[in-house]
Amino acid sequence: MEDKPGYMIFHSMRKKLTPDIPLFPLAGILCLFLLGLFSSGCSCSRKYSYPDKNLEKNLHDLLMKESGIDTLVKRNGDTLGICFTVPKLYGSGRKTMPIVVDQFQDVMLCVRRVLMSTDSSVQFFQITVRGNDSGLEISMTRYVKDLKIFFLSCISLDDYSKRMVNNTYINLASQGKERIQRFFEDWGTKKPEALAAAHFTQGIFKNQDISSGFIASLWETTMKLNVKHEILDLRMRAADDKTYLFFCRVRETFDKKQGFQNFTFRNYSGMTQDFLIEISSVDYFRTLITKLYIKGEENTQWEYQKIEQTYGDPEQWRESDFFVINMNFKRFLAEQIAERIQIILGNREKEEKTKTSFLPRLSEIRGSFEDGTIKLLFIYSDFKKDVDTEDKNVAMETTKNVFELYRYRECKSVMIGTLTGSLSTYPIG
Repeated sequence: MEDKPGYMIFHSMRKKLTPDIPLFPLAGILCLFLLGLFSSGCSCSRKYSYPDKNLEKNLHDLLMKESGIDTLVKRNGDTLGICFTVPKLYGSGRKTMPIVVDQFQDVMLCVRRVLMSTDSSVQFFQITVRGNDSGLEISMTRYVKDLKIFFLSCISLDDYSKRMVNNTYINLASQGKERIQRFFEDWGTKKPEALAAAHFTQGIFKNQDISSGFIASLWETTMKLNVKHEILDLRMRAADDKTYLFFCRVRETFDKKQGFQNFTFRNYSGMTQDFLIEISSVDYFRTLITKLYIKGEENTQWEYQKIEQTYGDPEQWRESDFFVINMNFKRFLAEQIAERIQIILGNREKEEKTKTSFLPRLSEIRGSFEDGTIKLLFIYSDFKKDVDTEDKNVAMETTKNVFELYRYRECKSVMIGTLTGSLSTYPIG
């Protein structure tokens, strides 16, 4: 089994990212007391260097001042997200590029500096790195309390380095922008059927996910010459890890074909319209338009307004955005456990040299928290219906170990299974 891309980057450089602070023999109660000082300010009138009100801006400005790194910073619930872009994520042999290590270290130091002196209620932080070369972005999510107890030398570097959740996503900010630019370039040069096949998901024209005015304008294109669509403004908002919303202000210019000089077109040449376009990843490296609304169109006015109510005024969105997980402690534990299990099993497979095919034995392990129970889904490359006994044993042992590390007692059982088979529940002793 191959390591997950995010894990390869973050763990290959983990000793460079955080200095190995010696572990002093502090009593557990002293550790908790010191953590309380950081969390509560010792009930005295402590002045915080980075108050919650301006946390995002202050962190962005600090990174620019200290390291010259232009980041995107935003919050989703209890999670603070930081995103930066590098020219390349990987070099030859899929080795981490030095610039990724260096900039990640700079970002991590600034994040730690801010979170150790703030009155913010942020519980998690997520650092996302995008590569211009691969169309991918990788993220690492950590628990703020883990950072604080490590800084106080209450846990070892090895323990701290494992307390994270890694994810790999499609860089929808970049790929979605490219999709929109190609779409408006093709609108007017391709036939309507070819345009629909190239840029839209199947069935979109049969439901209410597209403005009727756009469909009319699309067919009117066959009566025009020299059609051009100029994007005057382009902004975006991440809806989730697979879906981005784009606000586009577009000006259309054209000439009328011979025989249609007296035809009254829906749009006049030079007219400007505002579009809301939803872009979704349909497979690993392909994005398509899944919704398209025009501001002011009667048949999709309600859908446009719902987006405004949920995500704010599209005209005020950022020019670039990224997805931040709204993490909570139970989800963090479940995903961390799944990742630890996959790493342990992958390392064992390498040591035993049991790999017999190009594909990894385990494609993925998904961890979630449902109805008071940790749920672990094993996804095998050969679509097994049952979890191997060794894998189940590692899953149980790892879950118990993580619960013990966090002194977590609220979950009493674990559900283990596959996507196509049954789920079995096991008690945690």
